[in-house]
Amino acid sequence: MNKLLKFLGIDGSNKLSFMAWIGSVFIITYLITNIYQLVQLNIFFAQGKVKEEAFERLVSGNIKDLLEIVMIIVLFFFKNQNTKED
Repeated sequence: MNKLLKFLGIDGSNKLSFMAWIGSVFIITYLITNIYQLVQLNIFFAQGKVKEEAFERLVSGNIKDLLEIVMIIVLFFFKNQNTKED
């Protein structure tokens, strides 16, 4: 891992910002795929390709996943606020 970071030109001070950037990319990608899944599920449900019970389970699972991502973002934001005040 250190060889990869050294190859990319990332030292100790840039390491945290690089990891935050990578985390942001993962979260944004996850949000986009989750929203795409919700749209596709609504389309399939409207066409009658998905039964109501399966639709409810899948949508509630996706909403739970989105809420988990929001909690991670909020906790990260408040963690940064607390460290700035100290």
